[in-house]
Amino acid sequence: MEIGIISDTHNQLENFERAVSYLNSKRVDLVIHCGDWTNPSILEVLEKMEAPLRGVLGNCDTELEVYQHKLKHDFKKLNLDVEFYTPYLELEIGGKKIVAIHGDNESLLLELINSEKYDLVCCGHTHRARINKVRHTLVVNPGTIAGFYNINPPVKTAPTLGIYDTLKGIAEIIKF
Repeated sequence: MEIGIISDTHNQLENFERAVSYLNSKRVDLVIHCGDWTNPSILEVLEKMEAPLRGVLGNCDTELEVYQHKLKHDFKKLNLDVEFYTPYLELEIGGKKIVAIHGDNESLLLELINSEKYDLVCCGHTHRARINKVRHTLVVNPGTIAGFYNINPPVKTAPTLGIYDTLKGIAEIIKF
């Protein structure tokens, strides 16, 4: 199975549409979003997503009630397979134990990484793409869909996402 890993959309509609198009073309089996959608209106792009999506909310996702309303009412009508979790999401797919967290709570992120319970830890928040291994746990930060890091001043970067292959146990970062 292949899993798309995205994070830090920050209301960048055009980039998010490009990411969804790319993930659809790769025919990923699942997409994990590591938070910081920033505005619930960006969720409309998910109408085009072909794979189910599981995600967490980040520190910029302050309108929890609006997200929950959209999921309960708007998305149910569209028959979309989308779920959000907080503060983190745990799942088992393709024999791999996976956890996703935004990453702004660094002590919780480190606790999950060091617990040795997971094959894959997905996180975001920093807007910097990275893949590293901590003992047997692969840690993937897919970077940012938004295409910037820092706030003042913002520094432009290529939008990125991650792809994880459960059979091979490897991940890659994709610039798009």
